Amino acid sequence: MFAHNGTVHDLAALVARSAPEHLAQVEGDTDSERLFAFVLTHIDEAGEVERGVVAAVRALHALGEIGSASFLLSCGSRLYAHRLGRSLFTLGRGAAVLVASERLTDEPWHEVPERGLVVLDAATPRPVHAIAA
Repeated sequence: MFAHNGTVHDLAALVARSAPEHLAQVEGDTDSERLFAFVLTHIDEAGEVERGVVAAVRALHALGEIGSASFLLSCGSRLYAHRLGRSLFTLGRGAAVLVASERLTDEPWHEVPERGLVVLDAATPRPVHAIAA
């Protein structure tokens, strides 16, 4: 699962750093599809999801001012929540963690820092760790 909130203005930078096989799977013309190809390229290169997502986030930040690229990526057992250019919040609620681009209730939401990456695990109702990438 992949979801993107934002607008990437420098699509050429993403495309230049994405594997041809992932770009070949892009069917539309959205920045979200190209961002997903970029992240998948880094996961493939790392050979492991978490290391690849961290590498993708670091590479994304190294591109400079490309626009906003907050995203969620799930591999089934973990959810990776990255913030860049848009707000992002988490809320622990019992056995669940909610992730949203804005506070939805009066509960104590935690703001993900700009350029932050939060890793949520299906086995625990709280963030596993946050990475300031």
